[in-house]
Amino acid sequence: MIPFLFLSISLWFLADRTGVFSATEYAELKVPCGEQMQVVLQDGTVIQLNSDTRLRYPKKFGLFSRSVELWGEGFFVVAKDKKRPFIVDLKGVEVKVTGTKFNVKAYPSEPNVWVTLEEGGVLLKDIKNKEYPLVPGESAEYNRTSGICQITKPDDMSQISSWCSNSLNFYLTPLRDIIKVMERQYDVHFVVRDSTLLNNRFTLSTSKVNVDDVLRDLEAVSSITVPMASISFPSVMNLVWGLGWSGLPIVLPYSILVRRKREKTDIPILIGSVSPINNKRRG
Repeated sequence: MIPFLFLSISLWFLADRTGVFSATEYAELKVPCGEQMQVVLQDGTVIQLNSDTRLRYPKKFGLFSRSVELWGEGFFVVAKDKKRPFIVDLKGVEVKVTGTKFNVKAYPSEPNVWVTLEEGGVLLKDIKNKEYPLVPGESAEYNRTSGICQITKPDDMSQISSWCSNSLNFYLTPLRDIIKVMERQYDVHFVVRDSTLLNNRFTLSTSKVNVDDVLRDLEAVSSITVPMASISFPSVMNLVWGLGWSGLPIVLPYSILVRRKREKTDIPILIGSVSPINNKRRG
């Protein structure tokens, strides 16, 4: 009777610890634009969540696996547990690990999923259950539309997760991609008058935490011009900057508006005719 009692108590303790005999309870975190968040899970796994990211996870992991769902970007430091693999569900794509450090970028609005491994080992599995193993120093780019996965070795691994320290790194990056990153990180909105500008490429490394300072850094290494710090929200598309001596409104020309939603101000930007590609970097 005593061994049976001991076994019953052990099973009860294990069930209470893992929640194996009870309905799984989930928690959900949503990180708004302009913010970041760090979460420590029950098993000791640490996740740094980037702006505009959602994470869904069980309050207690199961007996045989640990699974979370991610929409957005996160840097994972997974606690080692060979008996319970850690799975990041990206809806159609999943990342399976036992203990490692890696970055995942999988925003629903973007067709590509990026998984970059710093330490340990991960296995990327697509919707057709095709597996792509990664070793440290490798990055996988999977296109959800075409189903094509490319594995490369980035020159500078630290740049992949530099967002964790609020740094931005762009190398000959199209303006359309830069806009996506800055809108999330600084909670701003870009209004582009000429869509052809979106193909212009920029190179910039900066650790500035204010969007105004980032634009000034970009101005220093490219052909863009920021005429003034900011003005109040316009009531019409064109910006009217005061009244001229003739009493007629003076319309300030701009190529792009950076709309700061919280402050309710706009930053006008001019882009010159010279291709804004510059290999000089500014910290």
